[in-house]
This record gives sequence, C-alpha cells and structure tokens, in this order.
Amino acid sequence: MTNTAKLSFVTLVLGAFLACPGPGDHSNNDASKLTYTNPTQGEYRLEAVGGSDTGTVTLVLRGPSYVMARGANFGLDMDTAKAGYVKQGADYAGQGTVFDLGADPKIFSAVLDAGNLRVSMAQKGSSVSAKSLGGDIATVQVQLQPGAQRGPVQLKALPAKVLLDNGTEQTIQVSVGTLEAQ
Repeated sequence: MTNTAKLSFVTLVLGAFLACPGPGDHSNNDASKLTYTNPTQGEYRLEAVGGSDTGTVTLVLRGPSYVMARGANFGLDMDTAKAGYVKQGADYAGQGTVFDLGADPKIFSAVLDAGNLRVSMAQKGSSVSAKSLGGDIATVQVQLQPGAQRGPVQLKALPAKVLLDNGTEQTIQVSVGTLEAQ
C-alpha cells in the first residue's frame, strides 16, 4: 500500500470515528432535561417546586394570601411535542394544600385536551370556611418528551378564575415562567 493510500485510509477511519457520537454526546440537539425559571411578577404564579433540572419538573400554582376563596379554575397550554403532562394518581394535576375538598366524591378535575390542561376544584357547600390562597392551590408535573429538541418549550396560562368567599367568580391572571428543554 502506498503512502498516499495509507494516508487516505487513516483519514477515512478518523473521519468515521469523529462522526460517531460518544456517550453523553448530544451533538444531535436532543434535550436531556427540563429547566423552569419562575415568573418574577404576578399575584398568581406557577412556580417550580424543588429542583428543575431533570426530565420532570413539578409546578405549583400559588396565589395571594389576602384573597379568601372556595375554589379555583385554571388552565395551561404547552407544546406537547417537547414536554407532556404527567398523571398524579388518577388526574393530570394534584390537589394542593389550600382547599379542604372533603371526602369523596371530591370536586376536583384535571382534563387534558391535546396540549391544553384544565384544572378545576372547589370546596363543597358553605359549611367549610373560605381559604387563603397564599399556599399551594394545585400541582402540575411536566416531563420531557423523548427526542425533544433543545430550546424553549411553549407554556402559557389559559383564562382562570377563583370562586370567592361570597360565591362570586373573579377572573385572575396566572403568571407563568420559562420552560426550556436543554
């Protein structure tokens, strides 16, 4: 084999070696984790609980402590090509610590329709006093989809309401942070 042929062979082998991704090489732009940055403003906020640099992020809806309410309804719209909602028991959301929903059957529902998740909950009757919304109203978990590409993941709030102490509904604005596939 001539020197030119040897050099061509070595170049071909080296090129093939460099083209193959090694362990942990994400040069194909696939994401391996989700990160969430909490919103900096807003009375009603969707915030990350615990670490947010794994494949799953737990988000909690929190409200202002001065609002007394008996129920809440909120929704989220997310790019489900990059992240999906995770079931928490039988529903795609979990009950927070704010409301006393009583014994079964509870007035709690989390309905998933494509990328939209609608969550509703309410205390039964007027025998249970209204609660301060200054705690965890509900939780939602989102998980990175296999093969998701790195970059921002659309996550936005849909129209929301709270059921006030006097039985009237009040429209609220839920502030959402930034979700990113990395």
